[in-house]
Amino acid sequence: MILDETDRELITSLRRDARQSLRTISKRTGASVPTLSSKLQKLIEVGAIKKFSVLLDSATFGLRDYLVEISYKPKHLRDLEKFSDRFTHCVVTQDSRIVGIFTGTEKEIVSLYSEISSAGGVDRIAVTPTISYTVNNERPNIESGYRISISCNLCGRDITSSPVTLRYRGVTKYFCCTSCRKLFVAEHQGIDRK
Repeated sequence: MILDETDRELITSLRRDARQSLRTISKRTGASVPTLSSKLQKLIEVGAIKKFSVLLDSATFGLRDYLVEISYKPKHLRDLEKFSDRFTHCVVTQDSRIVGIFTGTEKEIVSLYSEISSAGGVDRIAVTPTISYTVNNERPNIESGYRISISCNLCGRDITSSPVTLRYRGVTKYFCCTSCRKLFVAEHQGIDRK
């Protein structure tokens, strides 16, 4: 899927403020609300937009932000991935580190530290209270002409040409070839009849 100018404007608008209505974006961009709605749904379905979220001011709730860095033995990543949902932002690096922002009380960060320490494969944990951090939703710039990589819903291969599609339970499924589409239909006919 190649992004056009309307896709780019839609993404840029939502990154600035995901609460704004499609009608507001339509007035600014000149694209119709149904066109924006269709494009937004497709961007969500192919995984280009993962979620819409709220950024809280931790101090308002009496909480503090901590930068947590976990160095681990590579074969233990699966054991440590369970902690990633405890972070507001989390990155797993190629050099066997998990770096995240944890928001909570001092008691909660001590508890998390203890849990991570007792997990297998941890080489080192560093916890640093933050003074502040900024989420810059303006970066990176998304330009029209960017290609969104889509994986086949059956075999997982990257789709390099026009995908074969199928509407299934209200969601568009993408396939690399008609064979994968037929196999998907065959596999799901039995499930749908039960």
